[in-house]
Amino acid sequence: CTPRNILTNFVVMSIACGINHSAAMAVKRRLEFAALGSLHAGPASKISSLVLKDGILCAALGAGFTIVVNRNGEAFAFGNNDWGQLGMDAASTTDKTDDGIPIATQPTRIPKLVETRIAYVASGYAFVLAITEDNKVLFWGNNNHCQSGLGVEMKTQTVIDTPTEVRALSSKGVVQFACGSFFNIALTNAGDIYTWGIRDE
Repeated sequence: CTPRNILTNFVVMSIACGINHSAAMAVKRRLEFAALGSLHAGPASKISSLVLKDGILCAALGAGFTIVVNRNGEAFAFGNNDWGQLGMDAASTTDKTDDGIPIATQPTRIPKLVETRIAYVASGYAFVLAITEDNKVLFWGNNNHCQSGLGVEMKTQTVIDTPTEVRALSSKGVVQFACGSFFNIALTNAGDIYTWGIRDE
């Protein structure tokens, strides 16, 4: 219950928390991403520290999964993939937790984003929002409360395992997201706020 100093061999520049794990972007002769806590249940994670030769731009942590973007805009994912939150179909993640949830135990490049440079990522409970270098907004993962922003026609599609453009936001100049478990808020470069997903009536 008492705060304590950790990662004493690092200079920490940024921190983020998921439901069961946290991460820090830290410097120790080279840029590293340190994952702390339980990334997922099941096979042991092969990650305690992730070193990307191209440095780390940003990261997003959800419930048992992590998305990391390097300075070249390349997106990597690891952890749970039961809702497509890794940006790839469940069949492409061959490891499973004890209760059968597909997982990636090491950072895996998101296949559909190989030709796309990502500038920013944020995550909710089991979904991800991203902004591309050319200001498009992408969504993938859990959509059971319309948190995708893809419109009512997508309401019945609860799993979106491929990064998909949110056209309603791509022309708005979105610069940042804040994600709750099942809802989102977007901030634009004009200072406008958009919100969508689960809500109390």
